Amino acid sequence: MAVFTTIRLTTLSILLILNTNSFSQYNFQKTYKGLTFYTGQITADGGYIATGSTRAYGAGSDDFFLLKLNPLGVTEWLKTYGSNGNESAYDIRQTYDGGYIISGTTYGFGVDAEFYVVKTDSNGDTLWTRA
Repeated sequence: MAVFTTIRLTTLSILLILNTNSFSQYNFQKTYKGLTFYTGQITADGGYIATGSTRAYGAGSDDFFLLKLNPLGVTEWLKTYGSNGNESAYDIRQTYDGGYIISGTTYGFGVDAEFYVVKTDSNGDTLWTRA
């Protein structure tokens, strides 16, 4: 597990550096312990948003996380979403209203895996969830 997390952290760092070189003059590299990154994107304000799963924060088992960085790579906020079951976020998109929609899976509402969606506002605060 630690090897895969290290690979994902390295991959995210490389992607952030490549994206930053393509669109701005800033370069940065960050390491985050306890987060397993699955995807990220550049936001409308020139910053970055990333999602995946974490056991280090949240309700206990794997939970969704949403990490927001400003254009310089400074962490603006980190939020978690989920239940006592296992959740893993696999995709993130910024919505027309400046918020975010995260999709993935959950085992928190039954025995079988279910599709799980979280809609947030621009500060990462939950507006609604669906399983």
